[in-house]
Amino acid sequence: MNKTELRKQALSLRRNIEDKSKKDTFIFERFTSSDLYKNAGTLFIYCSTKSEIDTDRITEKAFSDGKRICIPVCGEGRKMSFYEIKRNEALHPDPMGIRIPDISGRSPVDADEKTLVVTPGLVFDFHGNRIGYGGGYYDVFLSSGNYSTVGLCYDELLCEHIETEPNDLPVQYIITDKRLISFSE
Repeated sequence: MNKTELRKQALSLRRNIEDKSKKDTFIFERFTSSDLYKNAGTLFIYCSTKSEIDTDRITEKAFSDGKRICIPVCGEGRKMSFYEIKRNEALHPDPMGIRIPDISGRSPVDADEKTLVVTPGLVFDFHGNRIGYGGGYYDVFLSSGNYSTVGLCYDELLCEHIETEPNDLPVQYIITDKRLISFSE
């Protein structure tokens, strides 16, 4: 199955996930109890949409735990930068409908070795490869740093193998409602 077909199928499957709230809770608990989360000083994390795994709950817990929270803002030429947000900061939808902060007068935050990048994906395979939404923003961003990467995924959206292209970069970890998978060892 090619990427376009797999993307379409994964979107349909994700929209119809049974017990979404319960599975989101399992993922939240597995993520926030992991050493990945505990050892991170900064989270680079996207703001979830309705059918995505709920990242707002993770963000709220991270604020409570004193972590720095940065969310992505996409720009020209597949360039994506992360900007720190404060608790209860008002966010607004960008042209793609993704919630972002007002970035006027702000500088993007640089990732470091204590940064954990929560990478979105519609489907992941058992090698850390993913299919996102097709924009390529994360692949460009991930090619430029030294930090840990994790994908959040419903277990039923894991597949055996995804055909990759040279610019596709796998994540180091995947957390599902049933398991944590590591590819970094």
